[in-house]
Amino acid sequence: MIGRVLAILWKELRQLFRDRPMLITLFASPLIQLVLFAASATTDLHHIATAVLDWDHSKTTSALVSRFTGSNLF
Repeated sequence: MIGRVLAILWKELRQLFRDRPMLITLFASPLIQLVLFAASATTDLHHIATAVLDWDHSKTTSALVSRFTGSNLF
């Protein structure tokens, strides 16, 4: 069973490398998608409404809250 699968795999790989347009399509398409999606996808969150419940009222927590409110990037 494994021998048949390997024979078919070998046949398809030989056919793939013989057909230049298919080889270019096979490798160029994912590379183009990778470049386009990497440039368009971002994980930055801008202008997100937040609420802070500060029961401590210490200098440390007020400094943390001021850093959050002073930046438009979450």
